[in-house]
Amino acid sequence: MNAIRVLLLGAFVTSAGCAAIPPEHEQYTPYALSQEEAQQVEAGVLRELEVADGLFVGLRAVKSASGSSVVCGWVRVRSDDFEYARYPDNRPFAVTYMEGPEGIQNFRLVYFANVKSESPPLYNYCSQRGIVL
Repeated sequence: MNAIRVLLLGAFVTSAGCAAIPPEHEQYTPYALSQEEAQQVEAGVLRELEVADGLFVGLRAVKSASGSSVVCGWVRVRSDDFEYARYPDNRPFAVTYMEGPEGIQNFRLVYFANVKSESPPLYNYCSQRGIVL
């Protein structure tokens, strides 16, 4: 009985601690990606995933006052081994980067959910920044 109480208390403290820590101190504002910026994000995601091609949908972007941007969306990847029809599911992803004079800098693929069980942290990351997928 005491072991169950300890486990429940530990779970409560862990979940309460996670909720109390803000993801970042920055506020994000939604904005529309330009066509060029969307192409750069798409190319960056494909490069990070090391795949030849992909179909992107639902790209949503936010920007902070410091200039960092977050883009969340969905991609259906295609490589030489898989055609779109054989790889039918869209996979959610999240990226972050800074906008500089030469375009996107410090590009980083923060999350990519290859299977459904990897999705909750990605959805949480995006929603904490104001993006609902």
